[in-house]
Amino acid sequence: MQQEFNLLPPPRLIPHGEPAAVIEPPLREIESFRPPEAVEEWEPFESAATEVGVTQELTSKARAAVMADERVGRLLADKRYVAIGASLRDVSDDSKGERKSLLFVLYEYTENIVVEVTLDRTAERVTGVATVYYQPPPVREEIEEAVALARHDQHLAERLTEEMEGFAIVVSPVDPEHPHYRHRLLDVRFLCPSDRLPRYLALVDLSTQTVLRAGTGCPGELQG
Repeated sequence: MQQEFNLLPPPRLIPHGEPAAVIEPPLREIESFRPPEAVEEWEPFESAATEVGVTQELTSKARAAVMADERVGRLLADKRYVAIGASLRDVSDDSKGERKSLLFVLYEYTENIVVEVTLDRTAERVTGVATVYYQPPPVREEIEEAVALARHDQHLAERLTEEMEGFAIVVSPVDPEHPHYRHRLLDVRFLCPSDRLPRYLALVDLSTQTVLRAGTGCPGELQG
């Protein structure tokens, strides 16, 4: 006699979504957010190996080649500058198709210009030097300088404690009529690790190494 059994369906991988964070006291400055939707399942796929990017060794090699170039030397002679870094970019060539080149960027504070130096993929040879106007993201060296200048400002020196951490972003004006147009301006914020909002703010001009404004308050409400 044949018997019938009701079997459960085969198991499926159905992970639960990440639960929403519990924050006390509740946030009031931002809109409520939804937790990410759960993913039903994953499927394996084949992927090809990716090209190795810019290593520290390649960056150091590129910097040495850049600083040895006479054109770069003339642009930076007796000027204050900072090396922003190196990156890969695609270059169109009708005879060879798409190929990679190396771009090394420096920021020169006297004229507030960006010096873009193009090198071959292996950083053996400089192939081009150009000057352009824009504000690249700040490097750690610039952030540390801006934070140090803000810490020593007379409005903040006696207010800041050692536990307060400083952060900075570029906020250079885009209006040609602005008195600090094209200057390297960094917005510096100080807060404790347990804070949600900064306690102290400062606007630092790295082009002139001066603090333009500093004080307490929320963003947009800077007070001396």
